[in-house]
Amino acid sequence: MLRYSLYSTSNNQLTCALNNVSKKAGLTIPKGWVFENGTVIKIIGCGETSQVKMIHPKEVSNPARFVSLETVNQHFAENLQIPLDHGKIKYIVRHGHGHHNDPVSTMDQAHDGKLTKTGAEQAKNSGIAILDDAGGVLSNLEAYSSDLERTMETVKIIMDQIPIEQRVTTCKVCLEARENSRPIGGVHFWEKTDPNREIAIDPFLDVEKLRVLAPEKTDEQLARMKIENLPKNNPIDEPDKCIRNIDYLSIDWSDYVQKLEIAYAQGKTFGQAASEKLLFEILFEIE
Repeated sequence: MLRYSLYSTSNNQLTCALNNVSKKAGLTIPKGWVFENGTVIKIIGCGETSQVKMIHPKEVSNPARFVSLETVNQHFAENLQIPLDHGKIKYIVRHGHGHHNDPVSTMDQAHDGKLTKTGAEQAKNSGIAILDDAGGVLSNLEAYSSDLERTMETVKIIMDQIPIEQRVTTCKVCLEARENSRPIGGVHFWEKTDPNREIAIDPFLDVEKLRVLAPEKTDEQLARMKIENLPKNNPIDEPDKCIRNIDYLSIDWSDYVQKLEIAYAQGKTFGQAASEKLLFEILFEIE
């Protein structure tokens, strides 16, 4: 029986996950990969092995900036020596273009930026590509997003492209899918033991600590870098103000809240909690 799942995340987190796949599979870790908004990566469970493919877009809008489908699929051409149960198929999507991606947007627009009109169209095309890839049938589908609204909106628009009887009506917020602020040392790859990973993934840190990741940035640039990935939703301190629905799509914060409450009770920061498990480990169900 096929089991499908969808993860909506960011470019940095998607690249980080694929770089961890490369390391685990004994492949060269790619340098400089940037995925276009709306990119869809497919992971196929083959039992003792797995496959990774980019399925969308077929052609990127700016080949000088974005990694191509051909480049990704050539890199992951062979079956990977990473086990994943046969029949499990996972789609990882970079959210559509958001206001935070637009350099002329205001700080208010950039704060947990929502999708632009272009971003909504990209998410629509991602959904069409996923449904087409699955042959029109997405059985036993589950959906996950980060804690940022643009990833939730992307899930909802993707669901709009799926026959109503196959849609999920709940999107689970996944702590490990959240945006990373910046790559460490210029590379989208975080070792779990690197303390800078906690800084890269923690939007609640002050600007001074972000200088460790981006010492070349101005104060204004650092402030924007922080605000882009600072969630407006706070399901622990302000649960009543936290988004619960986007139209018919219910947003389930329970797992996210449980992980943070346990971490906070142990005196850990958000960054430490979000660093305990990699998105790569979530995708390949590695304990």
